[in-house]
Amino acid sequence: MKLSARLNHLFENIIFQHQQTHYDEFWDLCCDHGFLGMKLFEKAKTSRVHLLDQVPKILDGLENKYAKFNDGRIEFRMQDAKTVELDATKNHMIVIAGVGGETLIEILEAIITNNPAAKMDFALSPNSHIFQIRQFLQPNFTLLSEDLINDANRLHEHILVRFTPNCAQSISLTGDLFWQTSPFAKKYHTKLVKHYSLINKNYPSLASQNAVEAYLFLAL
Repeated sequence: MKLSARLNHLFENIIFQHQQTHYDEFWDLCCDHGFLGMKLFEKAKTSRVHLLDQVPKILDGLENKYAKFNDGRIEFRMQDAKTVELDATKNHMIVIAGVGGETLIEILEAIITNNPAAKMDFALSPNSHIFQIRQFLQPNFTLLSEDLINDANRLHEHILVRFTPNCAQSISLTGDLFWQTSPFAKKYHTKLVKHYSLINKNYPSLASQNAVEAYLFLAL
């Protein structure tokens, strides 16, 4: 199965991290077509893969489509991602991609609250609210990697983080390395400044003002 540029980049980064850490369990939350989860299943031969979605039609379709490949390492779950329970004795990689920032934060908050002792990394590819997501990550996550990806002329940040309660190392609110290395950095910067400026104009708040100031402070 061919992955989009966005999902392929996530896949490659997750597998690279898997080679350093070895994940016992992969969780593809809000999995939709299941392509990313199935690629992880193919590559990580000794790991279990959980495909979650709340839409029965999606899960039924996935189970029928991939039943012949299932050697017992794939689990199909019709479940709210916020209710995931993790085995604290195993290493987990949890993928949250293709959802809005507010939803992503809600899922993250629920999972770390319900599983405080679990060893878990997260691969995040949100559709929106990236500044708010980074604010949420700061107190309890350490950065593994971050990149800026262009997929069909849409730009997405990919952030891989490790749950590290009360960590001393703070994640940047605006991102670091990709501003210097990505050919799309200036375009993305302009987009973010316009986006948060418009929000601050129509719905003024300290949060939106802080976002505008943070992005304007970047020297590109």
